[in-house]
Amino acid sequence: MKITKILFFISLVVGFNNDVDGQDPAAPIWGCYASGVGERLRPGMDPCWITYTVALMADPIVQTNLQNGLMGAVLSNATWYDATAAQRFYGQYFEDQPDGIYKLRPCRVVLPNVTGSWFSPGRGRMDLNQSGDKISGSAGAVNPGDHFGQGHRNGGSINGNVAPDGSIVLRDFWNDGTYTEEVHRLSDDGRTLSGSWTWYTDSSKTTVKASGTYTLQRN
Repeated sequence: MKITKILFFISLVVGFNNDVDGQDPAAPIWGCYASGVGERLRPGMDPCWITYTVALMADPIVQTNLQNGLMGAVLSNATWYDATAAQRFYGQYFEDQPDGIYKLRPCRVVLPNVTGSWFSPGRGRMDLNQSGDKISGSAGAVNPGDHFGQGHRNGGSINGNVAPDGSIVLRDFWNDGTYTEEVHRLSDDGRTLSGSWTWYTDSSKTTVKASGTYTLQRN
């Protein structure tokens, strides 16, 4: 099925190239169109299966595919130059930027990596391991009285993940029976995790005990 769609897309490109000869590239008669190659075009689909084509707005093939939901306009009433610039901006082999309609994130995502030891004064230490977008680890005290340690949370285990938007989600299962969810962002230099936490009575999350923000520094 995917091969059929790819061949269909190639036939569209050939058709467009045959139709655009002699058209004024400076006239606002062009558009940039998204197409789904591996699956039907829809908002939020896998960005690696979206491709972009520059064509005349009046092209009957374009109009038919727009009506059938096989293509979607991301720029209309444009010059050929502007439509081509948009194609390069959104195309995964060029700038790979989201179009905000169908492509909501880049195809080539560089995941933040949080593997290592992280420290927060007064709270303690987290040791995290990351494999792909999955995170595991543990937490405990560094100094007597640390919040993650004995007499407070009594240490705990962690699982988590890197969300599609790049945020770091940590789920802390404390040995005192309570539970915390954290959402962080990794700094550009990779040295700081900053974000929010919500502490629950237990992992059912039926009762919130407290919430706040804090930062962790990589060792």
